[in-house]
Amino acid sequence: MSGESADGIDYDLSEAQIRRALREYGVQKSEMNSMMLAVMRLITSREFYEDYDTRYNLPDYAFQPTTIIEAGGYRENTRESVRKDALKPLREKGVLGYDEPVPNSPKTHYFLAQEFREYLNNAELEEVISEPDPVEDGGRTVSLPYHDEELHRAAGEHAELIADGLRDLVPRLAESPVLVHEGLDKSEREDIEAKELPISFDGLSFRLSVYPDAIAYDEANQVLYLLESVTSRGPFTDRRIQTLLDDLNERRQGIDGWSDGSDGPASFRVVFITMFPDVGRFRTHLMKIGGGSYIWLSDHPGDLRAFGKHDTSGDEPAGDELVYQHEVEL
Repeated sequence: MSGESADGIDYDLSEAQIRRALREYGVQKSEMNSMMLAVMRLITSREFYEDYDTRYNLPDYAFQPTTIIEAGGYRENTRESVRKDALKPLREKGVLGYDEPVPNSPKTHYFLAQEFREYLNNAELEEVISEPDPVEDGGRTVSLPYHDEELHRAAGEHAELIADGLRDLVPRLAESPVLVHEGLDKSEREDIEAKELPISFDGLSFRLSVYPDAIAYDEANQVLYLLESVTSRGPFTDRRIQTLLDDLNERRQGIDGWSDGSDGPASFRVVFITMFPDVGRFRTHLMKIGGGSYIWLSDHPGDLRAFGKHDTSGDEPAGDELVYQHEVEL
């Protein structure tokens, strides 16, 4: 154990470990405060989840501001500080997930985001802190206007953002969209980790080295849309874009039983879209995003922004290579 709180809870992580983990997720030193660090030490300790009683029969590993106040021994008048100084900024950085089953539900709660939990489980904690199961009254199905079946969605902001992109963005871009792959729940995780999940569309089949969170194909215009949901880490980087393009230039990749794609189109176009829930998360990952891709923010659903990169470090002027040049007629 790495220390005991004033309320008698044994912390699993030290303040130094928490600071280091938060820096990994883009939280600057100037943004950290004592309340944030105290709350993080609390919610990353297994004893916190073992000892507290939750109202409204919340799922395991879920918590609310009231939970933190009671478990941490804080006064009731610190509720706003817990929310403003800890929960809100940590959610914006992707450290925390947030689930509101229905508007104004008393079961609305926070939880450690999947990517952050995986980092802690691999780097710091001996035991796993799980993502909470869906609450019973929270609808976890996604209906797409171009797909006949309702899809199950896992709890959490990451899956919610995938659903937003498939439901709200793809129909704005594709004339005749077809769902190729969706990472809305964990049912395909083992196949993805083993790189055995087939990617098939329009008579073509591929094996990918890395898997985007979702894929849709426009049959009318032969455009493949690759979507990546980013709540903490993982935008389409230059390297990842190139890896996927290399994979998509090779049919079958030697997978037994797959179609050789002989009836498919001779070529198709690929569009990479990194999705963020808000401007804050986009700003955190700005310098990691690969050139020649697009950015979509779910809180600005009508805007799709191009992201380009130009190297100006060479000896020759690079101005002629700029994509956006506006002509003025005199």
